[in-house]
Amino acid sequence: MTQLAAIQASFASALRDPGAIPPASLAHLHARVPSRRFNVYRNNVYAGLIGVIEARYPAVQRLVGEEFFKATARLFVDRVPPHSPVLLEYGLGFPEFLATFDPVSDVPYLADVARLEWRLHAARHAADCMSLRASELARFNDDDVTDLVLTLAPAVSLLVSTFPVFSIWRANMSGSAPSGAQSFSGSEAVLVTRPGLIAEAVRIPQSSAIFIAALLEGKPLGAATEAAAASAPEFPLQRTIALLVAQRAIASAHTIVRQMKEGRS
Repeated sequence: MTQLAAIQASFASALRDPGAIPPASLAHLHARVPSRRFNVYRNNVYAGLIGVIEARYPAVQRLVGEEFFKATARLFVDRVPPHSPVLLEYGLGFPEFLATFDPVSDVPYLADVARLEWRLHAARHAADCMSLRASELARFNDDDVTDLVLTLAPAVSLLVSTFPVFSIWRANMSGSAPSGAQSFSGSEAVLVTRPGLIAEAVRIPQSSAIFIAALLEGKPLGAATEAAAASAPEFPLQRTIALLVAQRAIASAHTIVRQMKEGRS
């Protein structure tokens, strides 16, 4: 380990331990000065990272209360410090942390609410892309449909939950439901997109979620439709594609046959 790396490691270690003395590299003529300054810096780092978690998960905070949330976020920061200088990436592991955090075991849907909030955060900062319009899809003839591959936008993601995650999230974001106990029930699937500058969450049928999941895996339209129809014979194919178009979720389309021909040419 180089001298610089050793200094950085000791500095980072001291930041995470409230009882640690400042690293030797911060030595000062007056011993109390670096301690006071380092403690201020340590507190600011924690406050900043807790603030990042608060900004990522406002519905989770409302569900458990501000004081409890801050204490939980502090524990998360202790156990999962940033591993990248890009703070947009920080907080990814918070839903999994909640899923195994005993003090919230009586709120089993909390981790899924956090997963939805992370997907919305990721969608806000996903790469831009052009979206396909309905008229551009119409140029494919009926013979192409089965082998048609729809590439979805980088902002698109899915969440399929055994809990009414969308209803709980929406109620706690709009303020129409009190924090804490919820009266919602049933499982819900959610499509996350960014049709404009703002990320959006839309509740969709379970069969539509199966269809979109297949598209995200790169499966052609025929195979995706078969998978969805196997779970629900009345799968609303046209309505699901219309939703994807309206949400500007389709980035491009091509047929497998055409792609193979282009590869050989």
